Amino acid sequence: MACAPTSSPAGQGAAPVEQRSQAPKVLTVGLLRQPATLEGFTGEGGTAGGAGFARFVIHDHLTVMDDRDVARAQLAVEIPSLEQGTWRVSPDGTMEMTWNLRPGVKWHDGAPFTSADLLFSYTVHKDPDMTHAYLVERRNMESASAPDPLTFVVRWSRILVTADQARGLTPLPRPRRSAPD
Repeated sequence: MACAPTSSPAGQGAAPVEQRSQAPKVLTVGLLRQPATLEGFTGEGGTAGGAGFARFVIHDHLTVMDDRDVARAQLAVEIPSLEQGTWRVSPDGTMEMTWNLRPGVKWHDGAPFTSADLLFSYTVHKDPDMTHAYLVERRNMESASAPDPLTFVVRWSRILVTADQARGLTPLPRPRRSAPD
């Protein structure tokens, strides 16, 4: 109960909790050095100036690794699997993964998180001029598509057994046009 708001005794003039204005909450993170990659905070094992911890505090991902190093769905509804038909392996050694996104997820500004954001993210992460933490994934992701707002499909040039961890697919918000006045 220490985190619950306190209430004042009746008649002491304090506004009810629901009427108090809430100031925006701010989290400030200091790094020992400039992040080495675009993802910055997503460094494995404390890279990027010791900010590996921040991966789970600052940014959500399609998946998150649990305490047993098993991928769990976070922004995805479920981890793609052969059984569900969302992870397909072709006889030629290529594969395709379909990520179904959780409905109702929003960015910090209230904009909906959609597969169009992941398509933008894919394009940014595939840019050869960008320093990237996940070179194997970047090299082997061939193409991506967003058939609808909650479905994201990635085609791979070869089988990569860790593809279900969605490394190299860190979501980035796509640029949005301002509403006309």
